[in-house]
Amino acid sequence: MTVNGVGTGSRALGDPLNVMLWLVNHQSTRRVGLKAGEIVSTGTCTGMDRVQPDDHAHADFGTLGAVELVFTL
Repeated sequence: MTVNGVGTGSRALGDPLNVMLWLVNHQSTRRVGLKAGEIVSTGTCTGMDRVQPDDHAHADFGTLGAVELVFTL
Protein backbone atom coordinates (compact mmCIF):
# COMPACT_ATOMS: atom_id res chain seq x y z
CA MET A 1 0.00 0.00 0.00
CA THR A 2 1.12 3.52 -0.70
CA VAL A 3 -0.20 6.92 0.32
CA ASN A 4 0.94 9.65 -2.05
CA GLY A 5 3.53 7.25 -3.45
CA VAL A 6 5.10 6.42 -0.07
CA GLY A 7 5.03 2.74 0.90
CA THR A 8 3.51 1.77 4.24
CA GLY A 9 3.83 -2.04 4.15
CA SER A 10 6.77 -2.52 6.50
CA ARG A 11 5.12 -1.59 9.78
CA ALA A 12 4.68 -5.19 10.92
CA LEU A 13 8.07 -5.61 12.64
CA GLY A 14 9.76 -4.36 9.46
CA ASP A 15 8.35 -7.16 7.29
CA PRO A 16 5.23 -9.36 7.58
CA LEU A 17 7.46 -12.46 7.57
CA ASN A 18 9.13 -11.20 10.75
CA VAL A 19 5.73 -11.43 12.46
CA MET A 20 5.48 -15.10 11.47
CA LEU A 21 9.03 -15.76 12.67
CA TRP A 22 8.25 -14.10 16.00
CA LEU A 23 5.10 -16.22 16.39
CA VAL A 24 6.91 -19.47 15.62
CA ASN A 25 9.70 -18.66 18.08
CA HIS A 26 7.24 -17.55 20.78
CA GLN A 27 5.14 -20.70 20.43
CA SER A 28 8.30 -22.81 20.48
CA THR A 29 9.45 -21.33 23.80
CA ARG A 30 6.03 -22.19 25.24
CA ARG A 31 6.33 -25.71 23.78
CA VAL A 32 3.05 -25.19 21.92
CA GLY A 33 4.17 -24.98 18.30
CA LEU A 34 1.92 -24.64 15.29
CA LYS A 35 -0.18 -27.46 13.87
CA ALA A 36 -0.40 -28.44 10.20
CA GLY A 37 -3.35 -26.75 8.54
CA GLU A 38 -3.56 -23.83 10.99
CA ILE A 39 -4.14 -20.46 9.38
CA VAL A 40 -2.05 -17.56 10.64
CA SER A 41 -2.83 -13.92 9.93
CA THR A 42 -0.05 -11.42 10.53
CA GLY A 43 -2.57 -8.61 10.93
CA THR A 44 -2.21 -5.21 9.31
CA CYS A 45 1.07 -4.40 7.65
CA THR A 46 0.15 -0.82 6.91
CA GLY A 47 -1.28 0.52 10.13
CA MET A 48 -3.39 3.64 9.91
CA ASP A 49 -2.47 6.79 8.02
CA ARG A 50 -3.85 10.27 8.38
CA VAL A 51 -5.06 11.53 5.04
CA GLN A 52 -6.06 14.94 3.80
CA PRO A 53 -8.02 16.18 0.79
CA ASP A 54 -6.30 15.28 -2.51
CA ASP A 55 -4.25 12.46 -0.93
CA HIS A 56 -4.02 9.29 -3.05
CA ALA A 57 -3.98 5.79 -1.53
CA HIS A 58 -3.21 2.71 -3.61
CA ALA A 59 -3.29 -0.93 -2.50
CA ASP A 60 -2.18 -3.77 -4.77
CA PHE A 61 -3.40 -7.28 -3.94
CA GLY A 62 -1.58 -9.06 -6.77
CA THR A 63 -3.80 -11.39 -8.76
CA LEU A 64 -6.84 -10.28 -6.73
CA GLY A 65 -6.61 -6.74 -8.13
CA ALA A 66 -5.89 -3.28 -6.86
CA VAL A 67 -7.79 -0.37 -5.37
CA GLU A 68 -7.05 3.33 -5.51
CA LEU A 69 -8.69 6.05 -3.45
CA VAL A 70 -8.56 9.81 -3.85
CA PHE A 71 -9.71 11.67 -0.76
CA THR A 72 -11.84 14.77 -1.26
CA LEU A 73 -13.98 17.01 0.89
